Amino acid sequence: IDHNTALEADSRGIWISDSDGNTVKSNSVTTTNGTGIHLSGTSGGNTIQGNDASHSKYGILAESSGQANKYLGNNVSYTIGWGMTIWNDTQFVLDEYNNFDYSGSGLLLSDMSGPLTLDGSRIPVDLTTAGNLGYQPALELNSVTEVTVDGLDLSGDRGTQHGVGLIVEGGSTITVQNVDASSFASWWFQVWYRLRYRDK
Repeated sequence: IDHNTALEADSRGIWISDSDGNTVKSNSVTTTNGTGIHLSGTSGGNTIQGNDASHSKYGILAESSGQANKYLGNNVSYTIGWGMTIWNDTQFVLDEYNNFDYSGSGLLLSDMSGPLTLDGSRIPVDLTTAGNLGYQPALELNSVTEVTVDGLDLSGDRGTQHGVGLIVEGGSTITVQNVDASSFASWWFQVWYRLRYRDK
């Protein structure tokens, strides 16, 4: 699926459902009404590469139960909501060429069970200007277990907005160490524990 244009789609620019091993490449899928690229069902082993989902409501929404999806060099900058969300996939691959500049919220990782270490090799993307919408985060972990966040740089200039470096919501056995979110002064890190999962 490559070199297509789906601008201002009502809900999704491109939707991959229950499908494995696809390459979604070099598409322009900006949609302020919905999601640029959506992975759902059991979709796994897909490569999402070089797509422009900037200025969308949500850039890339990957809520499938499949594993080993790759996200390489996509533009999810200036999104209204999340730049990228990844659910369930502990084998995901991100490269440093994904662009999260001034996304409303940056990267959401949800419903994952480790052991899993999120360091610069697993999260090589620049999130220093993500989380630019109100009190939204550069990085959020939602309902994850046995996860260590180590050595990530979440600092940076978010202009006049008051973003949050890291939000941890629900889950258990989570370690956060050596994280730099210095632009948030003393309240950069929020930990929220709730009795039930947040609505998807």
